[in-house]
Amino acid sequence: LIFRGIKVHGFWVSTYIGQLPLNERMELMGHTISLLSERVIDPLIGEKYSLDQVKDAVKKSLVTRLPINSHVSKH
Repeated sequence: LIFRGIKVHGFWVSTYIGQLPLNERMELMGHTISLLSERVIDPLIGEKYSLDQVKDAVKKSLVTRLPINSHVSKH
């Protein structure tokens, strides 16, 4: 992102979660795990490349655009 002049604006989850008390973090993680196990949400998984394919992986990352919320299932 830095090298391509792209700016990212939005909600930084790690900052938010880091400010939560431990019991709230645990509750949030439990809820997230439940949503994943029930397939309400799916993790976004891209293609996998071996180390000898690093050029292909970088090339792909320069042209791939992900639609916002394309990986989230509606309830």
